[in-house]
Amino acid sequence: MASDPILHIKDSYYFDVPRKLWRVEYDSPEQIAENVGAWAVRNDADYQSWEADKFIDELSELVADKEALAHAKDAWLHWQHADPHRHGRPFDQYVEDALAELRAEAGKWAAARDEKFNDPAQAYLVEHPDAQMDWIVKIYGDDAKLEQWSKIRRDMDDAQELDAYMESPRGDWSPEKLKEYNFHLSGKVFIPQPFAELRNAYETKSGFGISKYMLIEVAVAIIVLLVFRWLAGRIQDGSAPKGRVANLLESFVTFIKTDVVEKGIDPHDSPKFMPLFWTIFMFILGCNLMGMLPWVGSPTASLALTGVLAARHFRRRHLSGRQAVWRCWLFEEPSARFRFTDLLGGVHRADGVGDRVLLALHQARDLGRSTLDEYGRWSLGAAGHHGTSI
Repeated sequence: MASDPILHIKDSYYFDVPRKLWRVEYDSPEQIAENVGAWAVRNDADYQSWEADKFIDELSELVADKEALAHAKDAWLHWQHADPHRHGRPFDQYVEDALAELRAEAGKWAAARDEKFNDPAQAYLVEHPDAQMDWIVKIYGDDAKLEQWSKIRRDMDDAQELDAYMESPRGDWSPEKLKEYNFHLSGKVFIPQPFAELRNAYETKSGFGISKYMLIEVAVAIIVLLVFRWLAGRIQDGSAPKGRVANLLESFVTFIKTDVVEKGIDPHDSPKFMPLFWTIFMFILGCNLMGMLPWVGSPTASLALTGVLAARHFRRRHLSGRQAVWRCWLFEEPSARFRFTDLLGGVHRADGVGDRVLLALHQARDLGRSTLDEYGRWSLGAAGHHGTSI
């Protein structure tokens, strides 16, 4: 599997080490399935070819167009090699993905025609005939056939089918093929997956997969927790830190406090944000340092981690900013000097256009209050003049 075409980053379910440190010598597909995972054999081109033949045999009872079904295997292979990201996709996955692609294309086609169709995919095939897609659409459009197709897929996923392949003559792999497998599997320490079934070394088929970056993140979090609990114990009595390690850690903490947090947030509010900034900074630093270790990798190279950290910080910053500004607007005077743009950012500054806007809002609020007070006094006076009891 290739890495992401845009980010060039891919998490994995194994650790890379030099082949000399982790050499494997498997002499059968049974050993590969047992030690690496069933997916390693199921992704083999010969196994997928054998599996496709069985799928097509089972589909002969559901598909009326026998000629189209006879060319289904060639269509699958063509689809598989048309895009590098489809490499290793089995026949049943081809059926599902090809249908999804057709429905997306048919949806665009129907939207351009500005017409309503009960099934845009079938209407699209009327103008763009495709024998392969036609039998796929008919299976998914018939509930009874779809249930039979789902059962065929479940049966093929059963471990007995894999055993049947390995016991067949086709499961007797040549020494050259096993040598190639051993070469590529050497140097890869696969992570046990008790909660997931893998599709390959980079994707899960179902369940919760434990990846390399997940383990590194957990390790960094534990290290940061233990190290700073130790530092807190050294200085909890108020004494200055002693020792090179303690002074190094305090320099990080002081830098975040004085050069980051207090320069960007009002000193009155900065202490409550300090733990968040300290934690994020040390966690990111630890993940980056992990990337400098051989054969480990940096989790911060993954957009998933950086996106979660950014979203957490964004939420905390903006919710706190809005809370502070609305509290100021309702209960305090303009002398508090909050910018109106704090509604969007939560950043405090002394002057600017935002202050003038906020001052105008305060004046409007005060004018409304004074108007209500005057109306109340007038109402009481009028009631007393006419002798009306309130």
